Amino acid sequence: AAALPRRSGVGLMLIADWGRRPSARVSDVAEAVLLGTCLVVPSERRLPSSLGLARRDFRSPHRGHVWEAIQSLPEESVDAVTVTSWLEARHLAPPRGLTWLMAVVGLLDETCPDEEQMTAYTQIVKEAATRRALRVVKSEAD
Repeated sequence: AAALPRRSGVGLMLIADWGRRPSARVSDVAEAVLLGTCLVVPSERRLPSSLGLARRDFRSPHRGHVWEAIQSLPEESVDAVTVTSWLEARHLAPPRGLTWLMAVVGLLDETCPDEEQMTAYTQIVKEAATRRALRVVKSEAD
């Protein structure tokens, strides 16, 4: 696998849920890091895809749409501009207070994990999705 670019000085990451209050949820950070990495190194989308990551696994519907765009575009053409164009062409509402370009470019400010971390982050996102689904089932049963 190609070496991933690294960024330093990130410190504590607070991920704004695009229009909601800042979040320090581990799954939100994992979602943003996965998407940012796939935008910087599009071939990295293969690992989360192979682990079954789907749009519905993202807590933020907006990040789910970004994942869908990354998955739908040819690997060699994935970048912030093409992902933004894909989202806008489908008339998907951007996060409140942002344009799609601002939201997508904001994902580029995250670190790029190695393959082991990508696997762990994918599992974090999928486990959080499972917990959310179980909460919905429980609340419907009550």
